[in-house]
Amino acid sequence: MQNGANDSTMDAVIGIANYDNNHKSGSSLLMVELRLGYQSAKNITALSLNNKVKHTMTLLNAAEFPISQDAVFIFKADVCQQAKHKLDALGHSNTSRRRWIVMSPDIFGKAYIAKEDIPYVPLHDYKAVLANFCRLIDSHLWDEVEKEFETWGSKTYSRISYISQERELLEDMLCNVWIKIESEKDKVDADTWDYISLIKEDYPHILG
Repeated sequence: MQNGANDSTMDAVIGIANYDNNHKSGSSLLMVELRLGYQSAKNITALSLNNKVKHTMTLLNAAEFPISQDAVFIFKADVCQQAKHKLDALGHSNTSRRRWIVMSPDIFGKAYIAKEDIPYVPLHDYKAVLANFCRLIDSHLWDEVEKEFETWGSKTYSRISYISQERELLEDMLCNVWIKIESEKDKVDADTWDYISLIKEDYPHILG
C-alpha cells in the first residue's frame, strides 16, 4: 500500500458465520479496529472512521467476499461508553455504508467465539430415549426393544450420522442400552437370548 494507506485501513479482518448445531450460514468478513491505547474518545473523527472502513472494503473486494454490515472498534472497558456516545454522535457523518460498533475486548470475545467453543444442543433427548428402552427391557418386551433399536440404530442413525456430536450421543446411548440388555441375560431362556443377541449382530457399527 502507498500514500499512507496503512493509516487508513482497519487493523484486522476475520471470517465470521452463524452456527446452528454445526450448520454454518451467513459467512462474511468482519472488519475490526483495535483502539486499546485510547484513554479518551474525544479526538475520534468521522473522516478517520470513514477512511478506514472504505479503504479496507476496497482492498477486500466486496464483489468477491461478503463483508459484514458491522465495523467493530474495540476500546478498553473504561473508555467504551464514551466511545459509543462519540460514534453515535458522529453517525450522521457515516458515509462508509457500514455500522460503527463499539465493543470492549470482553464483549467482543463473547459476541464472536470459535465454533469449537459453541455448546452443542442435541436434536433428541437421549436421556428420555434411554429411559424408555430401560422400561421396555425391564418388562422384557423384546419385540418392542428390537423395533426401538431399528428406529434409533438404523433410521435415525442414517439421518444424523454426518453430525459428529449427535452421532456420538446416539452411539453412547445405544451402547448403554446394550449394557442394560446384557444385565438381563440370566433372566431369560436360551432361545430368547439367542433372539435378543441378533440385535448386536445387526448393529456392528455401533455395538462392535
